[in-house]
Amino acid sequence: MLSGKLGSLLTIEVDRLRLEGRLLAQSGDHTAAISTFQKILHSRPDDWECFLQYLSCVLDDDKSWCFEPAGKQIVFPALTDNLLPIPDDVFDSRITYALAFVKKLQVAGRGETVRGPFLADIEIERRKRLHQKGDSEKFLNVIVQYFCRYGHLSCFCSDVEAYLELLNHEEKNNLVEKLKQNSKSQPLESVKSLGRLMNLQKMLDMIGKNYGLTMTGVHLFFVLNWLCRIIYYGIPIFSFFVFGCIHHMQLVVVGVTDDIFSPELEGVAMELVDMYCKSLPLSRDLDVQESMHGEELLTMASNILVQLFWRSQKHGYILEAVMVLELGLTVRRYVSQYKLSLLHLYTYLGALPVAYDWYKTLDIKNILFETVLHQILPQMLLSPLWVDLSDILNDYLKFMDDHLRESADLTFLAYRHRNYSKGIEFVQFKELLQHSNQYLIAQLESSILQLKDKADRLQEEVSVLEDMNGGAQFLELASETVCKALTFNEDMRTRPWWTPTPKKNYLLGPFEDLACSSRFTLQECKRDWDLSAQNAIRKRSLLPRLIYLSVRCASAALKVNAGANGSVSESIFLELQSLLERFVHILGFSLNDALHVMVEVSQGRKSVEDFGSDMMDWANFAVFYNAWSLNGIDRGLQGLDGSRPAWNMAAAVLEKCILQKLRTTRPLVCCSGGDFPVLVNLITESLAWHGLVLQSCAPSSVLGGKKKKKSGTADQPSPSSSQAIRESVHSMCETLEVVTKWLREQISQVNVESVELSLSGQDNGPGQALHALRNYISSADEVELGDRIFHALKAWSPAEVTRKMSDGQCKILSELLHICTSKLKVFMALKQQL
Repeated sequence: MLSGKLGSLLTIEVDRLRLEGRLLAQSGDHTAAISTFQKILHSRPDDWECFLQYLSCVLDDDKSWCFEPAGKQIVFPALTDNLLPIPDDVFDSRITYALAFVKKLQVAGRGETVRGPFLADIEIERRKRLHQKGDSEKFLNVIVQYFCRYGHLSCFCSDVEAYLELLNHEEKNNLVEKLKQNSKSQPLESVKSLGRLMNLQKMLDMIGKNYGLTMTGVHLFFVLNWLCRIIYYGIPIFSFFVFGCIHHMQLVVVGVTDDIFSPELEGVAMELVDMYCKSLPLSRDLDVQESMHGEELLTMASNILVQLFWRSQKHGYILEAVMVLELGLTVRRYVSQYKLSLLHLYTYLGALPVAYDWYKTLDIKNILFETVLHQILPQMLLSPLWVDLSDILNDYLKFMDDHLRESADLTFLAYRHRNYSKGIEFVQFKELLQHSNQYLIAQLESSILQLKDKADRLQEEVSVLEDMNGGAQFLELASETVCKALTFNEDMRTRPWWTPTPKKNYLLGPFEDLACSSRFTLQECKRDWDLSAQNAIRKRSLLPRLIYLSVRCASAALKVNAGANGSVSESIFLELQSLLERFVHILGFSLNDALHVMVEVSQGRKSVEDFGSDMMDWANFAVFYNAWSLNGIDRGLQGLDGSRPAWNMAAAVLEKCILQKLRTTRPLVCCSGGDFPVLVNLITESLAWHGLVLQSCAPSSVLGGKKKKKSGTADQPSPSSSQAIRESVHSMCETLEVVTKWLREQISQVNVESVELSLSGQDNGPGQALHALRNYISSADEVELGDRIFHALKAWSPAEVTRKMSDGQCKILSELLHICTSKLKVFMALKQQL
């Protein structure tokens, strides 16, 4: 069809050739496929996917692309893969043929931006290594040659990153030395040399961080020294300086091994900040939306300051990292790298409203809604900022719904214009989004947010639940089949090193040398996050139905004599029991074992800390189980003492969990840590669901809105439950009073003076880089810097940054205080009623 009249429908020649080449290759006609792929590469030498397919045909390596779903990203085969056996002479002949073709493409290459033919040299050497024909020295040399040609481009590191996985420890050291020697021989052209040296530092970071190689301080000294020379030759008025040799300092990207090197690391951060300042004149004539030269110097400096905080736990270092990045955004507000780092730093410091403000300034359009959402959504879900969370969820869901609705039209339009590759792309994009784990999470959390918002008003809550079909729709939405088909489209590479996934934050734990730790790999962290997200979806999808059934159980338990409604009530109790079994199974327990744990905790024989990261889930289980147990029917679920656990166990567990988190939550002015979000969720969810059960048990609360039966007597709790209900309400009142008192104290302690004291800038310790910035700004020359940069520097105010952060901390505390006050009123009203 492609070679006949129907083939003329594909008006884009490259699309037709690409499809023809794949069909020829899959049919086994590699000679014709090679010729077809060569035609594509002659017209588009940077088509990297096409080159990999071409090389696979040359080497008869069908497994790298055959039988793959259309559009699936090509993954490099590992050294351990079983390749098709090819005689040595045949392999040599074919690889020589491919290399000759690549050389032709290199000669015909148009400009320095065409990278494909030169990256192909590295790929060919990689294939040689796979076939045990490679030469280690030659493999390193082609990487160095690629660095010579494209080392100044921002894409260089991502181009070669995959190839570093093939290097052993010794080869990585050799590569670093070769790159250093090459940099010494390069001419000192200001802009290109700055980019080349920045990429050299990135290479050192990648090797040290991702592959466990420890780097010495001499490497860092080399980079800093040459950056200084670039600036010196590029801008003659700058005085030349040489950063003192840091002898045998063991430096890695995410830490050093001994406290005695803290002063040296502080010096490194200061020098990076100083070099950023001295490179500013290079960008004086650039437009405000153009990337400035040396922007990544501030990112490197802030990373070192965060490392120092992690090692020393001195609060001033992390505040200093914030100040440095805020300066960078004052000079140019379009640096997304600064904004993402600040987003996570402000989150850690308990100023989530400020983090959200920076998130809103990101230029997020189309697919970025899907790939960047993980930067802010997980934190917002654990916060009391419900209005902002609602905005995030609504914007994301609108994008997803609009795209899924319009994708058919877009696909049809692409086919109408005979752009078939674009049509296929639209279909694949739709499938990725349709099965997105974030899309499912957003749908679930949007509904749960409504339930949290209405939890103080039982009738409104019931109305919302009924609109959700009693939560039954979510059981189908997050079925096991759906969970297994989920896609994870988040771009985790844009996250800071200290939080590689939303679940992992190294700053919350003790310092460790991550470069020597096998746990510090993005792939492992990402895999852990994917499994965690699937489990979270399974648990959260049960929540609306559990709430609905718990409220119905509590309401049904009011009637001493079930009468005609007995069968209905029985079915509710049975379904609730089934869902409870599913819920604890996700936690890794049977229902009886889970009850044993709950009884031990409620009776003080175990600590709530034994719940670990699942504390809120256990608190929820206690609430829902107690709602189920209100019916008083013994179903064989026994406590440790042989009797059915008391239904007010929920109050005991909730009180212990909340008070424990209150004791372990550090003041926000000293970093919020990981306990404050758990405290928020215990109050806004677990305690809220318990409040709904208690409201349902109140004499005046009937789901249908009728306060009395036809006989004229109001529904009353059973005599055995009345005292337990009163005690539970009293316990919740006392717990909320303690929490509100603590929140008011925290709000009163948030002040600017504590931040300024942390950044006093003594001879050593936090504040050195900030002091260097202030000195530079005070002596800045408007003629040298240009009008825009000069006035931006003068507008930077550490005091304003401090005030903004303090306001953010106060806001999140105030929002939680407002929620607690509202719930306390509900419980006090119940107390009076009972």
